[in-house]
Amino acid sequence: MFIKKLFSCFKKSLYILALTSVSITTAAYQKLDKTIAVIDDDVIFLSELDKRFAAAKFRLKDKEKVNEKKLKKRLLEGLILETIQLNIAKKNNIQVSKTDVERAIAITESNLKRSGLTLETYLKSQNISGEEFILGLKKEIVVKKMQQAAVNQRITVTEKEIDNFLESKAGQEWLTPRFRLGHIFLPLTDANKKQADKIYQQLQNPKNNFAFIAQKYSKGPNASKGGDLGIQTKEDMPELFTTKVDTLRVGEITPPFTSAAGIHILKLVTRHGAEPVIVTQYKVRHILSKPSKLFTAEEAKAKIAGLYQRIIAGESFEALAAEHTDDIGSKLGGGDLGWSSPGVFVQQFEKMMQSTPVGQVSEPFTSQFGWHILKVDDIRQKDVFDSVKRQEVTRLLKRQRFQDELQIWLKELRESVFVEKFI
Repeated sequence: MFIKKLFSCFKKSLYILALTSVSITTAAYQKLDKTIAVIDDDVIFLSELDKRFAAAKFRLKDKEKVNEKKLKKRLLEGLILETIQLNIAKKNNIQVSKTDVERAIAITESNLKRSGLTLETYLKSQNISGEEFILGLKKEIVVKKMQQAAVNQRITVTEKEIDNFLESKAGQEWLTPRFRLGHIFLPLTDANKKQADKIYQQLQNPKNNFAFIAQKYSKGPNASKGGDLGIQTKEDMPELFTTKVDTLRVGEITPPFTSAAGIHILKLVTRHGAEPVIVTQYKVRHILSKPSKLFTAEEAKAKIAGLYQRIIAGESFEALAAEHTDDIGSKLGGGDLGWSSPGVFVQQFEKMMQSTPVGQVSEPFTSQFGWHILKVDDIRQKDVFDSVKRQEVTRLLKRQRFQDELQIWLKELRESVFVEKFI
């Protein structure tokens, strides 16, 4: 109920200029409020600093002694940097969606829960209205989005740096496949075989928690931990477990299986490290008939229908593509698009490609580009792990450098703007 009230505030806040640091108060109150900083054409009021100070003291509580003067100075600098960033974000039209806000509220609630608080009681204790809270979240989200966009552009990762990481000890550990398994074990008896089948059926219901079921039924050494075997490499696991794990996706559960020791049920909780990334690739060619100012959609459809009939009658797909396709990129190759992985083509094209048998020609179909017919020359299973691995390392190295680069960027940003403080 309280979250619904907050989202009524979200709707109300749409008309408020959330991307500035102007205090969320009435015009009359602003006249009485004290200006404590000027940033180009913007101002920061004492009331804004007071609210930040109250929130900071609430978070700290009795954890540490507070030097109020130093804390206010630090908070004011934070407000100044926030204002500068919000102005840049506004110029770049960075937006906040309802989903962004919902996610931020959930994180806030989770953090407060650890302190035994609800979001509603926290807002009351801080004298913050729902509208102020939503606007504050929107500012935080905008700043984070803007930082990600600006800072990531400054971070470059070279191929040599990727190679060096992969060859390092940390890189080798990162590559090593690691699994977290849940395990239910029963001694090998006829009665337990039936019991294992019943347990497995219970686990098919997503509402039934694996750890709870393991605590209740498992006779294994890890039963009290919900069957948690911890993180293991393949070398740590029995060979029989390795065989089963290779067939599982994260979250999946094996049917009961037996070994000399007894009956087992496994759940793959998490998977990390280097694993084959197998994708189905298609070698496909096509003919495109594209509408234009001089060629209507109906004429384009009629053209592709005529070409389709000629191919069905026995004419060469490649020859007709080379002569008639409107796709300049594949024209010289007789419509050949080469080997393609999932996600390369638009949905209509990909769906038709996947449903057309090897060596066959599809019926005419339409996409946003025009009318097509396609022919699937071949299909293969391809391990694309190497390229995926390098993309993951690039993201990993960027994350490692992000905070350092962020601080440099913020320093440059702060020095580039005129700021006058009055406290």
